[in-house]
Amino acid sequence: MNMKSLSIFLLIQAISVCCYAQPAMPPIIEDFKPSTCNQPGQLYPMVNSQGYARFKI
Repeated sequence: MNMKSLSIFLLIQAISVCCYAQPAMPPIIEDFKPSTCNQPGQLYPMVNSQGYARFKI
C-alpha cells in the first residue's frame, strides 16, 4: 500500500509541474476598431491588432 501511495503522489507532482510550464498570456492590446467586413455604419464586431474580436450582444 505504501508503494502505491508513493506512486500516486509522484504522479500528481509530475502532472502539477507541467501546469506551471504554461507560458503567461500576453496582455490584450486595447486598439479595437470596427472590422472591415461590417455592414456600413455598424461598429461591431471590432477587431484589434492581435486578432482578438469584441462583440456586442
